Amino acid sequence: MMPKFGNTTNPSEDILKEIKTIGRMGFDFAEIGIEGPKAFPETLVRKKRKILKLLDKYGMFAIAHTAWFIDLGCPYENVRRAWVEEGKKAIHTARELGIKLVNFHFDCSTPLMLRDARIRRRILENHVRSLKELNEYGSGMKIMLENGAIQEWSSNAENLRYIMKKVKDIGFHLDVGHAFVHGGMKNVMKFLRIFRKRLVHIHMHDNYGVKDDHLPVGVANIDYEKIVKTLKRAGYDKTVSFEVFTKDRDFAKISMEKFRKMWAKTK
Repeated sequence: MMPKFGNTTNPSEDILKEIKTIGRMGFDFAEIGIEGPKAFPETLVRKKRKILKLLDKYGMFAIAHTAWFIDLGCPYENVRRAWVEEGKKAIHTARELGIKLVNFHFDCSTPLMLRDARIRRRILENHVRSLKELNEYGSGMKIMLENGAIQEWSSNAENLRYIMKKVKDIGFHLDVGHAFVHGGMKNVMKFLRIFRKRLVHIHMHDNYGVKDDHLPVGVANIDYEKIVKTLKRAGYDKTVSFEVFTKDRDFAKISMEKFRKMWAKTK
């Protein structure tokens, strides 16, 4: 069975306009970004009826994508607590919109902190504490953790494995581009191997292995045919978002069509 395909909304644009664009391109779902400047939680809740009406019009469902800068591992405890509360607001917003799948990111917004081994450990444990609380708050929903992009530490499979072992009910969200920047195809395949049973969502986009470019699928250095073969053999049939950041939104649709063809011809 083929996965469901979606596109991420641009939080700098009006959410209703974004859903219309994604719907007209023929995606199965919209991955709604819950972040400013135009998609703060209160904004989305205020537009709830119109959002749900549009999703129904285009026959789409929605999943939620929280802001990448929510720092669940922050070593400053008061700040960490504030981010957890923001995370709860995002979960509440997703629940209001009937969304069952919500992502959070594994990252460190202050890379300087990672130079100290004790602080690295604290940041790791803080992610565990924060995610346990958010997972409990999001009862009835699926919370998932995405590998980060800022530094190699946040796209290290062993760090993610540690957290996933401690927080047993959450799912894993693989961002292929992030993994590739910090370790190439070897790192991508490691994530697919380690988290095969807990993989619930994937971000697809391309890059040259230097920075997080978010290019259309197939234009740079990521071996997507290998990824498709691995996913198909594993029986992956969940969700895939094409997180392509180009001015021409059609490149997200082109990426989906290219991926669909690869999937269809792969045995």
